[in-house]
Amino acid sequence: MEFCIFANGTNINFTMPDLQLDFPQSDVDTLKDYVQKHGVRRKLRRGERLVAEGEDTGKIFFIRSGSFKCVRGDSRGRERVLALMFEGDLVANYLTARCGVPSMFNVVAMEESEGYELGIKEHTGFFERRVGDAVYVHGFVEALAYSHLSKALSLSCLSPWERLAELRNKIPDIFTRVNMQDVANYIGVSPAILSRRLAEVL
Repeated sequence: MEFCIFANGTNINFTMPDLQLDFPQSDVDTLKDYVQKHGVRRKLRRGERLVAEGEDTGKIFFIRSGSFKCVRGDSRGRERVLALMFEGDLVANYLTARCGVPSMFNVVAMEESEGYELGIKEHTGFFERRVGDAVYVHGFVEALAYSHLSKALSLSCLSPWERLAELRNKIPDIFTRVNMQDVANYIGVSPAILSRRLAEVL
């Protein structure tokens, strides 16, 4: 079983087959099942915030229906869409609870949405175990970190049209559900350029 250990500010990945900490299966499906079983069902209106920049409450939210955008203002005060999330996805604000740092972004519903919300601090025992001065975290915490890294790489390495193709492959009806301006912001082009591109391929 693979864990990430946080000790004296150092992160180390390694395998410990003989350490028995009574963890359930370390995969994201286990986390999704746990959040749905123990979380509080919540409905959000379009434009309502699930996570607010600067808040100090760590949470995980399983999206049962609807969609969300992860946004933050840039140096000019313009909104930048960092990620789009849809039904079946997890929205995690793990570091706020784990490290005591405020949230660095807003998460806003793009349409009427519903899901299950779980406070991380109230369920710390499910996410991690302490052994002496070390803290061992569940394997799915690393899976969440990998998901965030993948989104960051997509922002930096894929072209706008590659990102659009990736998004439409996941959500074929994206433009009937989400504002075109949000999609354009996410892939990194203006709404006018996106509109022309769509007209060319139709």
